[in-house]
Amino acid sequence: MLTCLQRELSWYKVNSMVIGRSLFSIDLLRNRRLSVTKSLQKSKSTGFTRNFARAFIHCAAFLLLFIIFSIQNVYAFAETRTQDVIKVTRQNIENRHNLEISAEDLKAQNIKNISSGKGTWVNLWNYPQDTQKFISRLKKFGIDTVYLQVNRSNTPVLKLQTEVDKILKDAHANNIKVIGWSYCYLKDITSDARKFVNVANYVSPDGESFDGMAADIEENTSLWAVRAYTKNIKRDLPKDYPLIAIVYSPQIKQDYPWEYVANNWDVLMPMTYWHGLKNRNHETVYNFVRDSITDLRRLSKKDNLNIHLITDGDRTNNDEVAASLKAAKDNGVNAGISIYPEHLASDEMLKKLGVY
Repeated sequence: MLTCLQRELSWYKVNSMVIGRSLFSIDLLRNRRLSVTKSLQKSKSTGFTRNFARAFIHCAAFLLLFIIFSIQNVYAFAETRTQDVIKVTRQNIENRHNLEISAEDLKAQNIKNISSGKGTWVNLWNYPQDTQKFISRLKKFGIDTVYLQVNRSNTPVLKLQTEVDKILKDAHANNIKVIGWSYCYLKDITSDARKFVNVANYVSPDGESFDGMAADIEENTSLWAVRAYTKNIKRDLPKDYPLIAIVYSPQIKQDYPWEYVANNWDVLMPMTYWHGLKNRNHETVYNFVRDSITDLRRLSKKDNLNIHLITDGDRTNNDEVAASLKAAKDNGVNAGISIYPEHLASDEMLKKLGVY
């Protein structure tokens, strides 16, 4: 009995040990499975985090590249626009410079057109009775300009308007220029300036106008009067309108506002009238004209002065006129030449003038 009990106990112990070990194994397996499950879950969670991080980095890198690319494009665009602005600005400056040069060139061309060539002078008391005959005579000797007096300070703007209109029409039909001129006393400066401007702007019923306008400044030659007269004219005429001043020969009158006139009028026309010289000959005439030209440059202090020489056809002879033309050529007269007055100039004088 005791042996049986011992056996039973022994079996029970063995089985208990087996069962305990089995339960331990089961618990161990269960714990391991849980551990594995947790590891798998943890592994999945870590993988998701890594994938998310990797995706975030990729997005950030893409965004950074996009920003860099955008900045580069903006910079390139800004640089292109800047270059375009610089180019346009330079072009505008160049165009403005060209316009300024063109305006200066245009005025210079206008001066050359109206004052160069060969002309003859007509005063108020000696308008041609037969305009066609007058024009034919000028064409015969190659005279291309008529200097036509239109008024004085004590006359209307156009004293002989009907005659003026006809001369304008017939002269222009024969390619002859007509330059008006006014004899101004400069006592009523405003009135004298207005007359000058009105003639410059005049248009005849036939649509003809003067090719230029000149002022005979030999009465009141004080600086203040000449300055006021000039300013009034410039105020009312375009800046590119060439201004012609008829002045004394410095051999006859040196007390004159030479510098002011030279710097404010575009062409100076000295009246080189030698008919008052005593015991003259072609040599004294040559010297008189030569000295008139050189003194004009010296007194005006302007070497590049535009000079148009008015030679003397009043009580002079053909040889003297020839001598005056030679002096003009030898001493650089650069803005044409003419003879005063037309009605006293001989055909031989006009012939010599035409071949100058």
